[in-house]
Amino acid sequence: MTVITAPLAFSSGAFDEAIGLLHETRNQLLVSQATGDGGAPERLQVNAEYSRIASRLAHVVAWLMAQKAVQNGELTWAAALKGQQPLSDVPTCADDGPVADETLPDDLRDLLTRSRALYARVARLDEQARSQIA
Repeated sequence: MTVITAPLAFSSGAFDEAIGLLHETRNQLLVSQATGDGGAPERLQVNAEYSRIASRLAHVVAWLMAQKAVQNGELTWAAALKGQQPLSDVPTCADDGPVADETLPDDLRDLLTRSRALYARVARLDEQARSQIA
């Protein structure tokens, strides 16, 4: 069993932030669908970006829950990370290109920015954990 010398602390703040962003995403998506602004290509792009946000946040929540299980002694780090792609290697989630797309609604671009920042923070923790296991 590999022991990480500097254990990472479960961040309830990051978890709460992820859940809050999920709620915001859901609410904005519902409003977006209700208004039906733009043509089919624009709606498709908007929905794709909401899916990107949901994917980022799902990865973050899953990683944080695994970290909590490690802290509670339910899993080892090796078991928690086994078979899981490093967060920095998930191209759809790591991409921040759409933030610069000014055709997207401002509230969506804001969610993209904040979800990307949270994802990047957790990806750095993932890299730290993986480097200590290797």
